[in-house]
Amino acid sequence: MAAGLAIKKNYNNIEEANFNKSLCVEKLVEALFEADNKTRIQIENDIVSLGKSAVSYLVNCLNEVKGQVRGIIAMSLIRIGRDSILELKQFAIQKPAMAWVANYLISEIECKQH
Repeated sequence: MAAGLAIKKNYNNIEEANFNKSLCVEKLVEALFEADNKTRIQIENDIVSLGKSAVSYLVNCLNEVKGQVRGIIAMSLIRIGRDSILELKQFAIQKPAMAWVANYLISEIECKQH
């Protein structure tokens, strides 16, 4: 619930009473596009705090976004860790042109876990 409170406090996009983790990660990613660097750090931390529930949306975003936002999404997946691996493997199969991204993230997650 901490991430939901942070959104209400910092981003004014979601009311606490309507807190939903799927909606939350979408709003957090949307907020990245307009955020300054300090706010982006907080948003990344909020995304990571959602854990496994954020993974599907984040993996799908890898194909859609570019630049700093893609970097934050990638780092969030790495920080979420092993819960990201299965969906990244599926993404690599479904999007062969993006397999290098998925494989890189998986290798970072596996190195981080040792």
